[in-house]
Amino acid sequence: EWEFFVDTVAHRGGMISSGGVVYWNGFDGKLRAVATDNGELLHTFNLGSALDTQPSIGQDSNGKTLLLQSFGGRGLTSQNPPLRGSVPGAIMAFGLPDELPEAISREVEVREVIVTEEVEVETISPISYITIGLGVVLIVVSGVLFTRSRQATA
Repeated sequence: EWEFFVDTVAHRGGMISSGGVVYWNGFDGKLRAVATDNGELLHTFNLGSALDTQPSIGQDSNGKTLLLQSFGGRGLTSQNPPLRGSVPGAIMAFGLPDELPEAISREVEVREVIVTEEVEVETISPISYITIGLGVVLIVVSGVLFTRSRQATA
């Protein structure tokens, strides 16, 4: 299990994996290649323009596997009519190995762990019930006496 953290740039889109390598990009214009088995950064390609769509993998007419990344030519500037279509863009194609390594399968041992824990249940003390009951009785008696005293003076 591994993680790879990029703290200085936003990421939009997705990631794609092939041949034991994960590829993804960021708004810093960098396309990153990271090993799937240990998270080691294998290479960073600086394309010089914000990358806001994920790369894709395909083949050319000769069957050569390619990693394709488009950049420029659209994005936020395409929402501005005077600039629409005037910003150049490109597609970069990176060759990938024709023969991919064999997939690695690993057996994982799964164990069920049951933890029992005794929880002490709190209950209200009987003295609390008596105290609350006496309080209610005193309030009722006070209300009755107050009402009688108002009637006697009226």
